Amino acid sequence: MAPPIQSPRSHDRLTLLNEVAYVCRVRYARVRPADSKIAAGKKIVTTGGGGAHMKHVLFHRKTLLTTSRIFAVLMVVTPSVACYAQSVPTGDDRGLTDIIVTARKRTETLISVPVAVTALGAADLNRYAASDLSKISQLAPQVIVTSPSGGGQGTGFTIRGIGSSTAEVGLESSVPINLDGVQQSRGRLAIFSMFDIAQVEVLKGPQALFFGKNSPAGVISLQSSGPTDSFHAGIMAGYEFVADERYVEAYISGPITSNLKARLAVRTSEIAGWVRNRSTATVWPIAGPGFPLPGASSKRAPNGHQVTGRLTVEYEPTPEFDATLRILAGKQRGDSDTSGEETLCAGVPATYGQADPTGDCRLNRIGSIGGASPKLVQNWPLASQDGSQFTRTDVFIGGLTMNYKLNDVTLTSVSSFTQLKYIAFDNFTFTSFPDIFASPGENNKTYTQELRASSNFDGPLNFMLGGYYEQYKRRNTANSMLFFVGQDPATGRYLSYLHPSVNKGTTYSGFGQLRWAILDNLELSGGVRFSSDRRSVNTRNDYVNPLFSPAIIDLLPAGQSIIGKQKDSNWSPEASLAWHPTKDSTLYIAYKSGYKAGGFANPAVLAQNYTTANIEFNPEKAKGGEAGYKAELFDRTLRIELTGYYYTFSNLQLSSFENTTFSYFIKNAGKARTKGVEASAEWRATHDLTLRSALAYNRARYVSFPTSACYQQQTAAQGCVGGVTQDLAGKPLARAPDWVASVGATYDTPISRSLMLGLSADTRYSSSYFTDPVLSPIPKQDGFFLLNAAARLYTRDETWELSLIGRNLTNKIYITEAQDMPGGNPQSWVAQVERPREILVQGKFRF
Repeated sequence: MAPPIQSPRSHDRLTLLNEVAYVCRVRYARVRPADSKIAAGKKIVTTGGGGAHMKHVLFHRKTLLTTSRIFAVLMVVTPSVACYAQSVPTGDDRGLTDIIVTARKRTETLISVPVAVTALGAADLNRYAASDLSKISQLAPQVIVTSPSGGGQGTGFTIRGIGSSTAEVGLESSVPINLDGVQQSRGRLAIFSMFDIAQVEVLKGPQALFFGKNSPAGVISLQSSGPTDSFHAGIMAGYEFVADERYVEAYISGPITSNLKARLAVRTSEIAGWVRNRSTATVWPIAGPGFPLPGASSKRAPNGHQVTGRLTVEYEPTPEFDATLRILAGKQRGDSDTSGEETLCAGVPATYGQADPTGDCRLNRIGSIGGASPKLVQNWPLASQDGSQFTRTDVFIGGLTMNYKLNDVTLTSVSSFTQLKYIAFDNFTFTSFPDIFASPGENNKTYTQELRASSNFDGPLNFMLGGYYEQYKRRNTANSMLFFVGQDPATGRYLSYLHPSVNKGTTYSGFGQLRWAILDNLELSGGVRFSSDRRSVNTRNDYVNPLFSPAIIDLLPAGQSIIGKQKDSNWSPEASLAWHPTKDSTLYIAYKSGYKAGGFANPAVLAQNYTTANIEFNPEKAKGGEAGYKAELFDRTLRIELTGYYYTFSNLQLSSFENTTFSYFIKNAGKARTKGVEASAEWRATHDLTLRSALAYNRARYVSFPTSACYQQQTAAQGCVGGVTQDLAGKPLARAPDWVASVGATYDTPISRSLMLGLSADTRYSSSYFTDPVLSPIPKQDGFFLLNAAARLYTRDETWELSLIGRNLTNKIYITEAQDMPGGNPQSWVAQVERPREILVQGKFRF
């Protein structure tokens, strides 16, 4: 039997996809032993047609009938993990082409790798103009990405029901983003457009061995498009009618010298928003007419503009050495993140009993969030001078990857530096009244260095060894007013406190894997990662308003610090056995474990009762296994995947709202378990028509969590003990639907000698799920369907393209995360509601 297909250059080349990318569209070439250029370690160079032509497949009526019956069954009964990545073959080839993934930091085909991977190619992303992680997540089963929220870490990621809330700034994500080999665990980076992307890989389940400490739930790995061997340039522009969103994207790519080539891509966008803010100028009941309230800072939200650019330079002076430098920089300016959220409650929204005259408690894409009185912001650091809300975020990510081939061993170095700056001025009452206003901020600098060696021996044994180092320093601010108490006569301030925090972390990690080809078609692999993490925090109140009463909240006195240090270490083993019954099929079984370091909560309100001991939280760990089957059948026209999994998570790091301090707080859940089955099918029914489906069942439940906070007005009969805690054993995790499913089709056909017509439609279903960590039934999301569709007219050589794209055509209002409404009436919630119906036109031109 044929062994798994390997990289034509090197197991460790993470840039293989760049070499086979033609302009904005990834074409995957099937590697054959007879390819002499590949055997010699030469580059795969695509031409205008892109990709390698494959042998023409003749279809017989009997084969088609048999295939259609099987596919019909799969569309109905198979649950899924899946691969939606599709590269449309050229010429007369009717088979599906290979998808190359780097789930084990070496290039392998999707069918041969013993990992549950959803791979999305450039064609999948471009089909519905998926230019941010929220839209990308809609293409991957069992993945939820929440919209940005005010304060906290910004955006939350969940895979199979395991993830992290957006609300607490001290909480790193259990699902990191790996952008061109650089790992990111801060959710706020996700607000930036993920543009000019060649491929996205969603790796499900613990990924500690290859992706490190912060990946117990999985990894979202993105590979940007790389420089081309010949000159190419392109421009794309689009307009979305509902939110009045405008965007332009352009790139230029090609060789500079014989061994140096580069690619520059830039995207700029501006959006007016899809939530109508009805807050108008009014009188502030608590402060009186001396503090007139201006109403909404802007009438639509979330609004703003964004500019992001990426420069990629590849240098290959010799066949043995290459280096790739990637620099991404971006800035975002707009209204506050809170202005795009909606309230959910009984009656009308209120703050400290003050009914909002323009607010409602329905999810209808109408909000009522007002700015602050200009008089209120006197001597308020980081606030706007006129009291209007705003958000400003800047990011810089630099990464350098170097490879040196030493005979049959490749040495790789990946170095990176990331800086994230964020500042905002937010109304956290989510009403017209600014009783709770804050100016959260973050300045985060992270350095990483990874070294690894990977072998490519002809014998049965091969290895990968590596080490990883990370150091970060994060400064956070939470300057807030929790209640209007008047002006401090000494400073002239109306705010309640100035609250800075400094968090530092260092990670040392080593990992190794040994692969043993027992037979040509049977491989046993095993490895382990050791991590040592050090965390420290210094948090304090630099200022406390003397008029602020301890009866409201007993704040930690100014100048008194809470200082903490923590040290953790962990061994995360992994093993898998993969058998390839045929060259186009794989059966595998795997044991995996994962780990996320502990740390310290950074509550926005630093109360007197907080100590080093009660803001510390423990590491999160995962262990379990999965088994899967992948195959390409019927002359490679049908691709199916089936995975079953069972994982246990201990000390899940969760955040919940504390009404007594108006702050979110991190605590560890005892134990949780996910088990389920996923499957997918993709069928190239004819040369023009491709069908796809996915279905997944996931049972994510707490095994033990006796100290969860109660939800608002939860009674003893409903499980609230002493009005404080509840036991969630046996209850589902938040953002963990039991069932998800999707069905879609793409039809590309010529309509003239030079023109092509492409039609696509996809529908996705999610069963109900809780949206907040304490499982309140009020903001629980019911089951729903989403429908996307697109039509595009383009030339055969893809010189130009014109598209009409519809997303969420059913105009479904659905929640991804909910939080308690600070200062609100009982059972009042703030919901992060995803975008409504989107209708956009988009045009592309390539040189």
